[in-house]
Amino acid sequence: MSLFALQFAKLHGARVISRRAATKSSTIARRLGADETVNYKIRPDWDQAVADLTGGRGADVVVGGWWRRNAGQSPWPPVRAAAPCRLISVLTGVAGAVNTACHPAAPCVRVQGIYVGSREMFEEMNRAIAQHGLRPWIGKSFGFDEARAAYDYLASSAHTGKVTIRA
Repeated sequence: MSLFALQFAKLHGARVISRRAATKSSTIARRLGADETVNYKIRPDWDQAVADLTGGRGADVVVGGWWRRNAGQSPWPPVRAAAPCRLISVLTGVAGAVNTACHPAAPCVRVQGIYVGSREMFEEMNRAIAQHGLRPWIGKSFGFDEARAAYDYLASSAHTGKVTIRA
């Protein structure tokens, strides 16, 4: 999700700072247009790195699914990474690790769940994808007879980009 969000952000002229865990995924993010990357394993204070890269201002939009993968970890870094009165979009929902219906951490930062949009929004997105030639990053592809291995690989969280199964 984050690599596709990066492509859409660049499509709209945004400066993108990508939070990645490995050099390989940072290289991929740069290939897709990221202006900066922050390795959160080397910089666990990645929110401070974002502040440093933005001259202390913070990000206008923070997008990610980190709460879903890192349930129980502190929700504060993404809140601290956001500029005042800005948006954090989280791949979760009211039943997820962070209830996006209300977030007391920063009253001026809006935490919003990423949900499926309307049919009209879907069609508009597909027109933009076709018009600009956006392509999802395929991290690894498996044959149909390797489906079990594909699901195991996906569950390991070792992937960058999409994991596909070929028919």
